Amino acid sequence: MRLVFKIVLFTIVSADIFGQMPLTDTQLDSLIQNVREVRQVDTIRLEQLIQIGYNYTGRNQEIASKYFKEALDIADHFPDDDRKLGIFISLGFGYSQCGKIPESIAILQRALPMCPPRSSELSITSAFIGIGLKAQGDYEKAMTYIKQSNDIIQYQIDNHIPLDQRGIYAGPYEIGDLYFKINKLDSALVWAKLGVSRIDGMPGMDYFFTNNYLLLGKVYGRINKLDSALHYFSLAQKHAAISQSLAAIAETNLQIGTYFNDVNNLDSAIVYSQNSYLNYQDFHGYDGMTAAATLVRKIFAKKNDFFNALKYADLAQEAQDSISGAAKTRQVQTMVFNNQLKQEEIKNAVLSEKQKNKIGLLGILLSGTLLLAIILYRFFTLKQKDNKLLSAQNEKIELQKGLLESSLTDLKKAQTQLIHAAKMASLGELTAGIAHEIQNPLNFVNNFSQLNGELISEIKEENSKTEKDEHLINDLLHDVEKNSIKINNHGLRAANIVKGMLEHSRAENHERQFVDINKLLSDYLQLVIQASNFTNSTSAIDIVKELDPQLPKVEVIPENLGRVFINIFNNSFYALNEKSKKTDVKMGYVPKLSLQTKYFPNQNGKNVEIRILDNGSGIPEEIRSKIFQPFFTTKPTGQGTGLGLSLSYDIITKGHEGQLSVNSEVGNFTEFVISLPEIN
Repeated sequence: MRLVFKIVLFTIVSADIFGQMPLTDTQLDSLIQNVREVRQVDTIRLEQLIQIGYNYTGRNQEIASKYFKEALDIADHFPDDDRKLGIFISLGFGYSQCGKIPESIAILQRALPMCPPRSSELSITSAFIGIGLKAQGDYEKAMTYIKQSNDIIQYQIDNHIPLDQRGIYAGPYEIGDLYFKINKLDSALVWAKLGVSRIDGMPGMDYFFTNNYLLLGKVYGRINKLDSALHYFSLAQKHAAISQSLAAIAETNLQIGTYFNDVNNLDSAIVYSQNSYLNYQDFHGYDGMTAAATLVRKIFAKKNDFFNALKYADLAQEAQDSISGAAKTRQVQTMVFNNQLKQEEIKNAVLSEKQKNKIGLLGILLSGTLLLAIILYRFFTLKQKDNKLLSAQNEKIELQKGLLESSLTDLKKAQTQLIHAAKMASLGELTAGIAHEIQNPLNFVNNFSQLNGELISEIKEENSKTEKDEHLINDLLHDVEKNSIKINNHGLRAANIVKGMLEHSRAENHERQFVDINKLLSDYLQLVIQASNFTNSTSAIDIVKELDPQLPKVEVIPENLGRVFINIFNNSFYALNEKSKKTDVKMGYVPKLSLQTKYFPNQNGKNVEIRILDNGSGIPEEIRSKIFQPFFTTKPTGQGTGLGLSLSYDIITKGHEGQLSVNSEVGNFTEFVISLPEIN
């Protein structure tokens, strides 16, 4: 029997949504006559009432509501929840089509506890409730229900569970539209694109393609990407025409008219916005008529055509008055309906009082037995309700648990994919850098090798002559010698690059030790000073040390940290040397290198700070963010591989869980800041 009501539900809902086979006037009249003559309360009559109601939703909403109410009264006589479920869903959607959103939500809320966990019924019910709440402007609650519906559909897709394909389209578009309404445009864009991909290849989806493309166009329009907006509005127009939905065609024309107004193509804007007004007028879409007429008024005002601007201002006001009138009519109808309910309650109360008087004597004689029966009945009824409530709550808990598990699984999948993508991107950049850097010296080696081959051929040719030109032979041999030196230099450069890469990639076997950072810093500074080739003969480097005597010993890998100090000192000495070459000594320039250590107890875990400051040539701002990238160097070709600071950054951040940053001002200073955690 449950299958019967599923068929009723999906047949009627799909007929309304997709516009499949509405009844002709003759068929509708025949069905109404049959309902009036045959008063038997059964599933056939119920189905007929619902079908009549759906056929009236586009003609007379109040008549449709009347038939839906009679169907609901019949449904309440069925004790089986499985029978009621399909009826409630159909009636809830029917009431929403009649504009009775509160009644629709109330019926669907009754259906909600009847739905099996993770079922298509639960997905559809949640979606209809969410759409109703969205229409009332309660976007937060609407998002909860629509996401629940979409999660169930996604769970069924992921687990290859057969599902009604018509349920797939709704979730992503509705979620995207909600994000658009609360101005979260990035999220709206993601969900709208998901909505398109989910229905891609499915037949009969032109109406829903129109909705998603309209949403994409509106998002791009709001972020001022007008070309993309027009592209999606054009796609929406194409699918709207195929779907033959007046509402979709009207909205598409309105959005394209808005686009042309924004780009100041006023003639095209007028054509589309006027067409939109006429489209909305065909099915009394007063909200759309108001928006379209208002847009046309603004365009004519831009063109200084105030006669037509005034005309459309009046049309916009008429449409707005129609909206207000409909709202007032609904208020009056609601008051009449409530008054009828009160009259029925009074009538029932009078009848009840008469019946009480008639059976008063019998009630006195049986009061003891009746009281006992009432107590027992109350006890068992409450117990049954408690059990039923507990069962429903357990089902909801299981549903929420399943949804959370599904969301966690999806999150883990996404996280894994992001990590993999980041690794692949990093590997690609590194590979490209290696290829580029090694290619340069190899090109020199190849070119000079080829040149030497040609020179040697010339020498052989000259030697074979009877009268040799010894001077020419000596010149050629001299050129071969110079080329060989260049080949050797560039070969060494390639070898240094490979050596640097091996240092980058090799696994360290050194153990951590507690060391005195002040001493380690001073020792490696002295080592670099002894090995440096500072060429300014008129002055020496002024070394300034401000080392915190309270600095605790820190657990580090001394060899690796020493490599960091060497790389930074070498860069500082190079900058000081270059500035000394370009600066007149008479200007009072003294190369200076400052070392500073500080201890910051319990400050975000980064307790030890090392600062290395030089007053050299500085680093331009446009390249400052690149200096820790592999192979990036500002030194002339052959004087650096571009791996020192990259290696240092990895040693500090990955090997010691610390931080390495740089501050600089061109022509004045460069300061490297190292922060290390104190590991107890």
